[in-house]
Amino acid sequence: MTVREFEEKLANDKKNPKKLYAYINSRQKVKTQINSLIVQNKTITNGTEIANALNNQFQSVFVDDSDNTELPEFTKRTNESNRKGHCIPKEDETG
Repeated sequence: MTVREFEEKLANDKKNPKKLYAYINSRQKVKTQINSLIVQNKTITNGTEIANALNNQFQSVFVDDSDNTELPEFTKRTNESNRKGHCIPKEDETG
């Protein structure tokens, strides 16, 4: 089987689209990488320093609430409340 035949077979396989997307992703040659980062007007090019700078940034914007045992209160949603303002047919109307 040639590469072209294999690719056509993947493209026409409607039962398993994940195989096609996995194949496409494996064939991509573009790899995203951060080569440099400017932090406080200083350019960083070392991979470890870039990782640490990004980690510091992420830590500064996220809050650790693991000690918060209170969960938010959610009202129970019913099928009727989900339909308000939406055109969702009732189950007996879909027939």
